Amino acid sequence: MQFSLGTWTPVTDNVWVMACDPAGVNIGLVAGSDQVLLIDTGSSPEQGRQIAASVRDLLGRGVDHVVITHAHWDHLWGLAGFEGVTSHAHESVESSVEDARGEAMAELRAKLNVDADELVAPSNPLSLVRALDLGDLRVELLHFGPAHTQGDLLVSIPSRKVWFTGDLLETSGDPQFDETSSIETWPMALDGILGGATDEHRYVPGHGPVATRMDVFEQRANISMLYGAGEQLVRRGVKLDAALKAIDNPLDENGNPRPSASEWEWPFSTETVKAALPKVYAELAAHGMTPRTQLPLLGRM
Repeated sequence: MQFSLGTWTPVTDNVWVMACDPAGVNIGLVAGSDQVLLIDTGSSPEQGRQIAASVRDLLGRGVDHVVITHAHWDHLWGLAGFEGVTSHAHESVESSVEDARGEAMAELRAKLNVDADELVAPSNPLSLVRALDLGDLRVELLHFGPAHTQGDLLVSIPSRKVWFTGDLLETSGDPQFDETSSIETWPMALDGILGGATDEHRYVPGHGPVATRMDVFEQRANISMLYGAGEQLVRRGVKLDAALKAIDNPLDENGNPRPSASEWEWPFSTETVKAALPKVYAELAAHGMTPRTQLPLLGRM
């Protein structure tokens, strides 16, 4: 994989963002009069060290606090490159670091040239909320519940009307869903961002250009629609394999529409919907909702 750093681009006064490859992840920087906060750390300890050096080049001082928005490798694995800082993350991230050291992640570690022993957990976990005083800037760290992962943290700088959202919001492409996501509650987490939002607010996504309030509304609506569509399919008795087949092949071998094939205008790409729909079905099953075969009513004898 090809590693590189972008350039620090101002979001507003004393707040910057920089995109880093190989994942195109956004790194945030907030400089108060007394202390400096970094948001996410890149994809490897070496990239983390490069980011730390770029902060010193920009500000003439180093990082005091690091916030990890969630446990995915492109946001977390650079943490070892920051020595002597206080690092904050949701309490669930520590177990994710243990998983990242395991055999299941060995291939990815090899691609990124990361040794398992280099990966470190954040030093200062939290469950719901924490405030940091950087001097003349107050920063709030908030967890609004499971969404993109079970432990997403959002970073708000109220006086600057800026949010760093991690991968709760993406503008470079579709949001990403995996086994750690909670599609049902993701829209509610975005509601926490939108409460009190104005046209002046700016939202720095995990990947992609800085977003507006309307971008957040749109992604919230699309994720909600995805979950609602899955719920309707289940209520109508459409099994998961039939729903997935209908996405790729709207017509059966006789030229007839497959169940659900033609009525949904899915808000995301086919690839994303096929990745997310099994998760929607699993979440609904956890609530006791499974597809049931609809039998015709028998006439009276």
